[in-house]
Amino acid sequence: DDDASAWFANEFPRLAWATTTDQAQNGVVVRTFYRVRGVKLDGCTLNFAASIDTDSANVRGYRFASYSIPLQAVAGLAIRKADGAAAGWVRTEPASDIQLTAARGGVFTHRTPNYRSHDFVNPEMITTEVLRASITVGDEAEAEQIAKAVRQAARRCGAP
Repeated sequence: DDDASAWFANEFPRLAWATTTDQAQNGVVVRTFYRVRGVKLDGCTLNFAASIDTDSANVRGYRFASYSIPLQAVAGLAIRKADGAAAGWVRTEPASDIQLTAARGGVFTHRTPNYRSHDFVNPEMITTEVLRASITVGDEAEAEQIAKAVRQAARRCGAP
């Protein structure tokens, strides 16, 4: 469906971003920027790239990944408040996580650069099959819009 493909290409990346601020007990503050780019609904497969940029007084880091999610394999979709408490952090800027879970026998493809590669310009890509994917967005209203669109597309593709 052309309308659905256009929505995923244009609206999904506009909505799927977040900035969080976490503070440790020792006072260290870390800002993290989450972005989703290159979203494409290709038939019944949702492809997108994600980046996580971490910035603090003494640490700066980037992580990149791409996902390929066969929508017919999506069995679960939940929205949760992103929380740093498990790692001992206090989250001072809210965010929501959209969590996708694969059906039994289904998997999502996750690709990330090999950060230990000697070829920094064109590192080899590490491809793994995962049962869960998480997308961090700024607020619950945006998370609901994305979740609704993914749910509808997954149903059209025969997801359980």
